[in-house]
Amino acid sequence: MSRRTKLAVVAGLLIVGCALWLFTRGDQAGKSTDRKPTAEPPKAASLSHQGQETSYQGLSDPRWPIFWAKREKDPSFEWKTPIEFYGKVVDQDGKPVSGVVVKMNWTDMSPNGTSEAERTTDGGGLFSIAGIRGKNFGVIGLEKDGYVPFAKSNPNSFEYAGFWEPSYHSPDKNNPVIFRLRRKGEAAALLRYGPTLFGAKPDGTPVMFDLATGRKSVGSGQVSVSVKKGARNADRQFDWEVTLEAIGGGAGLVESKDEFMFEAPESGYQQKWQFTQKAGSEGFQDEIQAKFFVKTSEGQFARIEVRILPEYSEMAAVDLASYFNPQPGSRNLEFDPAKVVKTP
Repeated sequence: MSRRTKLAVVAGLLIVGCALWLFTRGDQAGKSTDRKPTAEPPKAASLSHQGQETSYQGLSDPRWPIFWAKREKDPSFEWKTPIEFYGKVVDQDGKPVSGVVVKMNWTDMSPNGTSEAERTTDGGGLFSIAGIRGKNFGVIGLEKDGYVPFAKSNPNSFEYAGFWEPSYHSPDKNNPVIFRLRRKGEAAALLRYGPTLFGAKPDGTPVMFDLATGRKSVGSGQVSVSVKKGARNADRQFDWEVTLEAIGGGAGLVESKDEFMFEAPESGYQQKWQFTQKAGSEGFQDEIQAKFFVKTSEGQFARIEVRILPEYSEMAAVDLASYFNPQPGSRNLEFDPAKVVKTP
């Protein structure tokens, strides 16, 4: 074998050796990565449990080694975590509600991946469950005749395995999780319309609505909406504003964030409400939604839900739903479909 051939063989062996070394390191790196958290939370994050803020320790948290040791031993251990849960159901005044059927589920190792159960609250509004295993526990229903749950504010998801999750839950029998129901009152006979989509010119021309008919009105009505929109910029954003106005002397609007708008307030009404946004604003919105109580010039009350789209088929649009009590002076806006006032 010539000297040149020997050098070529040696060089080839060196190249193969380097490739094998790099491949081995890559494989080891891949194995090491598999043991890192799949979704590490930021070290500056904080967790909130039953209103108490807790500083999060990031990867220095002593629970991480325990967590990864358990996963090393059993990759499915998270779905086998012991679960205990203690809850209490109260009404809007904080009084315990007995006889509430509480529906719950949790993710686990069952054939369906989820199991379900029901409990009924006792005389103190309390319920609990224990002796089950899973990862995430949820309260998915609260049912009792004459009551309606606070769907937006009631908690519904509780994590038992992932201690870094914001919904991580540590059960405490002496400090049950609170769930709220609202007692239904005597519903009023209301005129109910919508949501109905109406076109509007984006030049600030008011569109009037008749809450007694649920339709656009010409020259009369109880509420008007106007939308004014500027030209788009390079980011397809634009200046725009919305004005809602209660029509007539003594009429007014009150914006509401309440989940249940069952009774109009006695006071606090203003004739106009406005929303303004500039192109380039942080968190730019290309539509808005809002809810209002309405007092008419005739002393009647209503509640409306409005969605404004400043761009809609080369125009603007207003999507409006209304609950109108035609009885002057009655602030009752609790709705029952069986009591809807029928109009021609």
